Amino acid sequence: MFYDRSHSQTCQVYGENASPFEYARPSRKVVVLRTNNTIIGMGGVARDLFKFELIWHDEDPDDTQKINIGDAATLDGNPRLAQTVDETSTVLPSHQTRIHTPGLQQLRMRYQQIGTRIGTGQYGVVDKAIDLDSGKLMAVKTLRSTENQSAKLSQQTKREVENLSRISFPYIIDYLGSQDWDTPNPQIFMGLKDGSLEKLVRNGSYFSADDVFHHTLQALDYLATQDIVHRDVKPENILYVLGPDNKHQFQLGDFGFSNHVSMAQTFAGTPMFMAPEMLRGGSGTGYQTHKVDIWSLYVTMVWTLNINRFREEADNFTSVVQCQDAILLIASKVERLNFMAPMVRMDPENRASAAQMLVKAFGGNGLSTPRNMVRPLIADTAKAIGETPAVVIPTTTTRRPIRRIRSTKHMDMPANPFRVNKNKRYPPGRRPLKE
Repeated sequence: MFYDRSHSQTCQVYGENASPFEYARPSRKVVVLRTNNTIIGMGGVARDLFKFELIWHDEDPDDTQKINIGDAATLDGNPRLAQTVDETSTVLPSHQTRIHTPGLQQLRMRYQQIGTRIGTGQYGVVDKAIDLDSGKLMAVKTLRSTENQSAKLSQQTKREVENLSRISFPYIIDYLGSQDWDTPNPQIFMGLKDGSLEKLVRNGSYFSADDVFHHTLQALDYLATQDIVHRDVKPENILYVLGPDNKHQFQLGDFGFSNHVSMAQTFAGTPMFMAPEMLRGGSGTGYQTHKVDIWSLYVTMVWTLNINRFREEADNFTSVVQCQDAILLIASKVERLNFMAPMVRMDPENRASAAQMLVKAFGGNGLSTPRNMVRPLIADTAKAIGETPAVVIPTTTTRRPIRRIRSTKHMDMPANPFRVNKNKRYPPGRRPLKE
């Protein structure tokens, strides 16, 4: 970073791809790269009395691994020139701008693409970039629009940004801003992550499947409290960052199909991970709730853990129905995933919510939904495979005699199975998820 801390603001940057200081921006600092802001001027009315050109002697054009503003090395300076006032810049907020902030004009994001492209999809491309005014690494999603794109689809895409702009949650990707909505290629800016769950699995890297499940459940529970349906939960869209302790923090990203629950009635998502009610002509009513994301998370966990060689078998599926049949079979037969079976009940009304699964699997740790608003799960495993439960008629031979209950005043009461303490993460009977 190059800072202009002169009292009269007598510095400026020049060059072919310069990003000059602007009065409207909150601070006078810019990123210096081998291709940007390579000439520094100072002094005089035009701030060009003296000019210095920066020359890179390193031949490597990819600066991605070298850009780490927070950990930059500090050189010993002359004590006579030491600062008498601490002018250290404050920590950058994760939400730099809001697209609907009244009374304020949004400043244009100035950025430079660096490194290799992250990905290409049906709706656009994602590139690594650096914010030239803050030095923050980010991912830039450039959307593609076609001549046949409807106004409804354009509004849906803009709703994506509206959803992101009001979300701030540790297990949901951070949103930084957007611009150029009046052009065919609007841009959305998000925090740059270290990778995706899909790549972790494909590369055989170590990670905790329990963390994937727990973090994503927390993200979906939070979205449910905001009446937002993601509609495309899958390994590719679960991103992660590595903390100082080398532990993965998983974050739900790519809200390309997210919708407010009252507007989610269109066909969207990745077929293999889709809930039954999302299919055209299926048995669903067409009205989609946050329960569609719960089904998708179950399929994601089955794919991640490779239950019954699901990853390999998925390549041979010829229809979505065949995939759903495989999922329902796993839900009814695989004992170690019995506690997750309520996530794939065919009827969305009886399917578990994220809040209910947080209570069932993690004792309520990480709930956004108030605990007293979480209804008990319906104990009906038959609904997970679409069967009608058998009716059990009690007989006099199975009836137990009434016994008088003794006082429990001096008895040891059993511990609450959903109470979370420091030494116990899971409720009784729940084992960590492992492949």
